[in-house]
Amino acid sequence: YGPHNRQAKELLRRMSKTLSVEVEFLDVDLLPGWDGSLIMTELQDVTGQWSFPNIFIGKKHVGGNRELDQRHALGELEEMIMSAGQEL
Repeated sequence: YGPHNRQAKELLRRMSKTLSVEVEFLDVDLLPGWDGSLIMTELQDVTGQWSFPNIFIGKKHVGGNRELDQRHALGELEEMIMSAGQEL
């Protein structure tokens, strides 16, 4: 939840339509048995990032909404999405 999560999802939805690819979101805060502190601690250990959104495209960690926007502005996001689809 929150404005940064919504912004990231909206950008990825727009990109998915443009690229004709399916984008899947995993909202960890909506998982059954959600224990925020355990998941956030694990994510921080893996990514160095404590806050949400904590975005992965394929198996590559992007960062948060700001980093997602930066990659989009640099023209890198489209290639990341297309490459992730080929990895599956």
